[in-house]
Amino acid sequence: MSFSRTHNGFRLSDVKYNRFEKVYYELVEILNKLGFKRISEGKAFNSGYEGFYLHADTFKIMVIEQSGVVGLEDHSVGYLQLKLFTENEEPVEKMLIKHKDRRFGDVSLNEQELEEGYKLLKEEIERQFKYFNI
Repeated sequence: MSFSRTHNGFRLSDVKYNRFEKVYYELVEILNKLGFKRISEGKAFNSGYEGFYLHADTFKIMVIEQSGVVGLEDHSVGYLQLKLFTENEEPVEKMLIKHKDRRFGDVSLNEQELEEGYKLLKEEIERQFKYFNI
């Protein structure tokens, strides 16, 4: 398994890229334990949304870690979201954590929120795939 950047993933900071890579390998470990046979390389992206994705058998797993800004014209708080896509069903979207403060300035997720969010991500992956016969 490997992890790399898409053509627009080079705009990611090294800190964020390294965090995505670490989480990718943790997810691969979980997916292997759940019995997935074909797990693709991970791809980090920055297309206005920042995150990474991978394929596990017939599923596409996308993790979005979005920075937030509240200013005079833009009002959005940071969040961590999981999206699961299957061949035949509607995607499952799960908001894992959202920044709690809404004040002027940077409202990106802090380290504690990120840690909590990625813990919830791993639990949600296990919960979503626990009952599939893979």
